[in-house]
Amino acid sequence: MNLFEKMHYLHRAYRYRYRSERQELACLIKQDLNGATVVDAGANRGAWTWWMHKKVGPRGNVIAFEPQPELGEYLSQVKSDFRLRRLTVVNKGLSSQSGRQLMVRPRAHWVGGSLELSPDYPDSDTFMVDLTSLDEYFAEHANLRPVRFMKCDIQDHEYQCFLGAKEVLSEDLPAVLFECTDPEQEETRIFPFLRSLGYDGFFIHNRSIRPIEELSQQRGMIDRAYFNCLFVSSQQNADLRIHKAA
Repeated sequence: MNLFEKMHYLHRAYRYRYRSERQELACLIKQDLNGATVVDAGANRGAWTWWMHKKVGPRGNVIAFEPQPELGEYLSQVKSDFRLRRLTVVNKGLSSQSGRQLMVRPRAHWVGGSLELSPDYPDSDTFMVDLTSLDEYFAEHANLRPVRFMKCDIQDHEYQCFLGAKEVLSEDLPAVLFECTDPEQEETRIFPFLRSLGYDGFFIHNRSIRPIEELSQQRGMIDRAYFNCLFVSSQQNADLRIHKAA
């Protein structure tokens, strides 16, 4: 990476931290993750990866999953050029099981690449990507457990990812922050599934973290196409307080 590319990467990371996902990243920053293992599911260009690497310190581990081949190469370059020694880049998507699947990616919006889009989506490219599940990955890398934090932004494939992480989620109970765009999928599948594993849920809106039970009455006032949810174990919830962004 040349100097301009490095500055562009850092600008993106800091824009996420202090503007576009300020409250969400505050949920990460305020946790004690020194020496921990954290997962960046759908790392894309690595804005979250940067802050995760800072949080885990010299003895922790960041596992970044990104199925898009060009972005996998980009993240590997970021790791090399910024000397992110505790970062592992996995050029695979996360799902309920390992295999291969068609990804559809809008040409003008790579962050929107998805396993859930129709191949007929206008002005898009299609290509096959490799998949794994978190349970399979950590069965092969058991020394990295327990997982303490997971950010998941994989364009409407979150439920399949969580199904493939049932063992890790139920045993390690990491805090899980994920993007919400589909009310039916979230309220009928994702939320009940995570609750069944011992989680309490919150949604992030107007720089505060609100109990998920308030979502149905607040949803009409959320003026974005998406928002983010934070699920934590019941034990973590005992210490969680509604707070403003740092």
